[in-house]
Amino acid sequence: MNVLYRYDTKYNSYQIGIACTEYEILKKTPKGAWIEGKGKRRFILDDACRKWAWPTKKEALISFLARKRKQLHILDKQFYVAKQSQSLARVEAMREGIIPPGPTIEEEAALEDELKLNF
Repeated sequence: MNVLYRYDTKYNSYQIGIACTEYEILKKTPKGAWIEGKGKRRFILDDACRKWAWPTKKEALISFLARKRKQLHILDKQFYVAKQSQSLARVEAMREGIIPPGPTIEEEAALEDELKLNF
């Protein structure tokens, strides 16, 4: 095998896609291989569970799916924290008179309780 593969997301303002890139093996060692990837030399360890590039397109695609699943998990958590923080700040701003009151006191208390329970 003279190449390793890696899938990445390719996007611009108008479209999103994925692409599989082939990386030529520069040097093979008993433990792995050296490739040139994204402007720098990388050593890909044969026995690693997570690799930057893979011997087959199938393994590279499975790795890409795992990376995107992890990315979505991280982004979901960040979104949740941002929404909860925004809600808490809104309640505080209403309490301080910075913004006009929105919900009633009961709704505000229920919102605070809900925010505390969800986090």
